Amino acid sequence: PLVIPAISALLVAILGFIFARWNSDRNKRLERRAAIHDMRIQEAREYVDTWLQMIQAIREFHTILLGEPELIVSRMKTHKKKYSHLAGGIVESIQKKRASISILDDPELGRLNKELSSLMYPKIVSQVEVINKFILENTYAIEDNKIKALEVPIEADRLIVQMKLRLDKLAEKVP
Repeated sequence: PLVIPAISALLVAILGFIFARWNSDRNKRLERRAAIHDMRIQEAREYVDTWLQMIQAIREFHTILLGEPELIVSRMKTHKKKYSHLAGGIVESIQKKRASISILDDPELGRLNKELSSLMYPKIVSQVEVINKFILENTYAIEDNKIKALEVPIEADRLIVQMKLRLDKLAEKVP
């Protein structure tokens, strides 16, 4: 009569151990997936923040170019290092981090990124041209059409905000 309860208790203990082990492995896999998801969201946020830095720098640069000619020269000399870094560094950073949006495989975020890129790349190209003239050629005379090409539309801000909001929604999803 004591054998059946002993076997039952042993069987329950073994099954309990197996279930606990299975549950622990499952939780580890879920935590790993969540960590990878969080890392991808963070990389995409850094990409969007890099775009924001670029937009702010273009606006600042544009404001300097709209100033008095005497002030343009002095301000450009003051900010020469900053803008030379901008011409290469941020643009390179944007190109390297672009995949972080694709990896999330979100159609809405991809669409917003495509809109922002097509809106801003001509501005970036114009800025790099103007910066190179300032830095490499020490030429401070810029044509009005080049200055006009650096105007950043309000649409860029809207796209950045929408991308950030979309990333917030994606971050809430449990993978």
